Amino acid sequence: EFGNAKIAFFKSRIPSLEFIPSHDTFNRFFSMIKSDYFELIFRNWVKQVCQEVKGVVAIDGKLMRGPSQCDGEHTRGKEGFKLWMVSAWSAANGISLGQVKVDDKRQ
Repeated sequence: EFGNAKIAFFKSRIPSLEFIPSHDTFNRFFSMIKSDYFELIFRNWVKQVCQEVKGVVAIDGKLMRGPSQCDGEHTRGKEGFKLWMVSAWSAANGISLGQVKVDDKRQ
């Protein structure tokens, strides 16, 4: 569904594209890429896009919550772990320019 909804986007980058690959194909493709390398190239691409961004950049904070049984480095308690994220969204380009984890909403 996502691919068909974004067919114009994909064809603008891959003109010879005849059909949208399945979600399984996307999954296999992204699972082969080392996450640290993907983060590096994605951040470099976003930096390039940021230089060309015009219009509104929306800054938004979100609190993500999880089950109280969750282990890991996240805050745990009766109400579960809490993860605060702040993101920047380019309205004109329709992409996230980045996101960071913060300690709390006042940061």
